[in-house]
Amino acid sequence: MKVRAYLAVIAAATLVPIVLFAAFALESVLREERTAALGAVQETARLTATGVDREIASSLAALRVLASSVHLVDGRLAQFYEQAAAANAGAQTWTVLFDRDGRQLVNTRAPFGTALPQRRHPERGEEVIRTQRPYVSGLTTSRTAGRYVVNVNAPVPLAGGTRYVLGQAFQADYFLRALPQRPLPDGWAISIIDRDGNVIVRSGSADATGKRVPAELLAAMWGQPEGEVTRRENNAERIDVYARSGLSGWTVAVSVPPAAIDGGQRRAAG
Repeated sequence: MKVRAYLAVIAAATLVPIVLFAAFALESVLREERTAALGAVQETARLTATGVDREIASSLAALRVLASSVHLVDGRLAQFYEQAAAANAGAQTWTVLFDRDGRQLVNTRAPFGTALPQRRHPERGEEVIRTQRPYVSGLTTSRTAGRYVVNVNAPVPLAGGTRYVLGQAFQADYFLRALPQRPLPDGWAISIIDRDGNVIVRSGSADATGKRVPAELLAAMWGQPEGEVTRRENNAERIDVYARSGLSGWTVAVSVPPAAIDGGQRRAAG
């Protein structure tokens, strides 16, 4: 073997392990970068879901206080109406009292004594009474308010067998307060989604309320309480990272461009 060829073999034998090690090290660094970036987005989804839970828990606490009202116990509904109206947090929320058959007895969105429609799904009120457990609805349309709302319902057991369901209705945009209040990075969007896949609110997009989420995200939501899914939207790739709210069963999805998670890999490839 000529000296030049011999030296080439020696050089190759020396360099190949170095190149392989460098490639392995780069892949390991990029994998760690992706894991950290994905974890940060996942934490945003979890924290937002915690904010949703906090709003639901606050509503349930307020309903428990109202359920113990002496006016309600004594059947003085006009006085209870005044008490409930005063307890609501502004124009985005109101209180509704149903009997066990789904008839509205009080609705602070309308003047007391107004003729009120029957509950659209009385069986849900019956379930609240039967199980004595609260129920958080998905997105629906209020016939009284004429807009998208969600409802938190709690049982009201009274002596003598009388049973009511006490509900607090929220305009959908009320839950914008559960989203991060800091500016989001470019290309990010955060959605709060009900159990059926309907958008309750989405950051920076008031007209998204009531729209269905993409099928890929919906399938992932129904399969696991947390995770990520990659999909295409308007000929561009998106990564949705999501987490489920424990109290409501709703899902928070943080949609980001791939560069937010795979930026290191893309720079290395470029």
